[in-house]
Amino acid sequence: MFYCLLTVTGPDLPELLHKFCETLVLMEGVILESQQSVLAGQSVALYKVFLPAQHLSFAQSRFSEFERQGLNITMQELPPNHPGRGEYLELTLSGQYRFYLCHDLRMILDSHGARVEQMNLHYKGQELTSGQDFTADQPCSIKVVAAISRPISESNLIQALQQLAPELEIQLELLKARELVA
Repeated sequence: MFYCLLTVTGPDLPELLHKFCETLVLMEGVILESQQSVLAGQSVALYKVFLPAQHLSFAQSRFSEFERQGLNITMQELPPNHPGRGEYLELTLSGQYRFYLCHDLRMILDSHGARVEQMNLHYKGQELTSGQDFTADQPCSIKVVAAISRPISESNLIQALQQLAPELEIQLELLKARELVA
């Protein structure tokens, strides 16, 4: 895998940036983080990306096509020991569901340096019948896998999570990438 930072500048053309991102994904690239700003009709976007090494030359040829359409693209390889690379947390929460729980959970994890890569919400209880909606205060469990981008304080993170809903059962485990796959 090739780990890199892509800087994309040019006129504010959201549909062209969308096609650029689609191209990354079609090449089996994984966009780990992205940021974009627009000022005075000009856009700047940063993408932290994993690209399969076998697609690198094809990616560069596709990037030149986007450059012909007005985008300036620079690719900077990030070192393998980039902070946080390969460190994950696995979090399991069990308790009563409430609206916006998943959103609030993402916000807390992000503020503590953990970027959610996978989140699964499982309803626990009686099966819902046709026409019946999932409502608040029903039992659920949420399993989250998040990449750690900086050192975190487990105690501060757990304290913040407990404030989401005091009755939540919280299991937190810090893992390396190879432990996550096992």
